[in-house]
Amino acid sequence: MSRETLVIPIEDQLDAAMARVASLATAPGSQAALMRHGELIWTGTQGLARVDQTVLVSDETPFCLASFGKLILAACTLHQVERGVIGLDRPISMYLGPDVPGADTVTVRMLLTHTSGFPDIYASPGMEVLFPPELEESLCDAAGSDSAVRNVYDPNRPFTWTMLAEALGPPVDSGRRWDYSNTGYIVLARVLVQALGGEEQMERACSDLIHSVGGHYSMNDDLLTLRRSPRLAESLARGYQRLSDGLFHDTYAAWQPSGIPSDLFGLPFGDGLFAGTAIGAAQFLDSLFVRKTLLGSATLEQMISATPQAIAGPAEPVRINSYGMGTFRTQVGSTVWQGHSGTYGGYTAMGASEMSAGVTLVAVTNGLPAVGATPSAGIVETPAGTVWNALAAVCADHFESGR
Repeated sequence: MSRETLVIPIEDQLDAAMARVASLATAPGSQAALMRHGELIWTGTQGLARVDQTVLVSDETPFCLASFGKLILAACTLHQVERGVIGLDRPISMYLGPDVPGADTVTVRMLLTHTSGFPDIYASPGMEVLFPPELEESLCDAAGSDSAVRNVYDPNRPFTWTMLAEALGPPVDSGRRWDYSNTGYIVLARVLVQALGGEEQMERACSDLIHSVGGHYSMNDDLLTLRRSPRLAESLARGYQRLSDGLFHDTYAAWQPSGIPSDLFGLPFGDGLFAGTAIGAAQFLDSLFVRKTLLGSATLEQMISATPQAIAGPAEPVRINSYGMGTFRTQVGSTVWQGHSGTYGGYTAMGASEMSAGVTLVAVTNGLPAVGATPSAGIVETPAGTVWNALAAVCADHFESGR
């Protein structure tokens, strides 16, 4: 029997890996896509997009991409830097005026590289009660427990930049150290809004860049978007968190939203701006990192190069000391991948490209880490991370053996 007949096709290997790990991922459903040089090699889906309605995940089911969107926003920002609309080393006061704390000191580069020093806006007094509470607090509220500060989250109330700007605290040690900052990316989105002339113009500019992406499918808002719409609300996977009894708490519908809960994606949330499918996210990464059609080579090199502040951080996890502008590296076996992860609102995501092999892999799920999950080396493995790591191991073996 020849060696060729013994080789299991990578599609079959990925199907088996997806089926094996999906049940371990503490999420009702998952979706994944593999591309190579613009060609869609494989897609996989497992489980439910909506538990209560027994709606299966399909390739077309959109998910919230959470902090994976930082990578997309970073690329959109750098595109405007190349056009001369934004200056990397200009103080953000040039775009936002003097009212933002530290605006004369913080630069666009600092926002992109998590070195701005802005404190966590979500921990700001008076602000955290406007966002969904932690699951334990939410369940206590549902049981009628008294609380000194009652959560007033309303999924139908639009958030505005003004609401968030009121909670901005002064930055600490700007430019001196790496500190992962959701706040910095919220401010970054506002810089784009102001530099481009308004929210509509900013959304259009980001959409134009996304829609310019080539690949297996023609890119559109069904695959990747920052625009909220009733149609998307109808098809979006619900977000969940697994409880200690094995059941899933619906973090999406628990508040009975009339549409998409207003904090899940879209402006003003530059830290989690986008929603879409694994295919859409994969095509974006493929164009950015593999075919390199979105940014010039010098700009792309800046984006993926770890900053001195990140390098000076802890040796583990590598995602910290390899962080550039909205992206970090992940090693699987002997392969090195460039991408980003995300966790928020009942959703997790992980996507990255192995640039030397021209391979891009994205996994998304509609589940958060289980309540009480024990971190390993200070990190709680996300459901999407569990799926992605298993699939990336298959890819590493396959493409390494083919070299």
